[in-house]
Amino acid sequence: RMTPDEVDAFLAASKRRGLPVGLFGARDNARNFRCWQYALPKEELPRTERLIKMAIDCRLPAVFDAEDFDQMAKVLRAARDDAVGSA
Repeated sequence: RMTPDEVDAFLAASKRRGLPVGLFGARDNARNFRCWQYALPKEELPRTERLIKMAIDCRLPAVFDAEDFDQMAKVLRAARDDAVGSA
């Protein structure tokens, strides 16, 4: 589990390495349920909020080959190592 500072460092390190990823809990992330104006929850969801606050959103293109996923994993691991070592 990463701290909020480590998550920010991870996002920056991924972007620097050419693989921009997002934060599910970001207010501007269309996949964040809080952005779904047509289907907002009727009650508060604190557990969900805690989970998405630190969950990373990485798009997986349908046109990727197996080697592309291997490269993506290498980039994500390196960004994680950068973030955990820098925070």
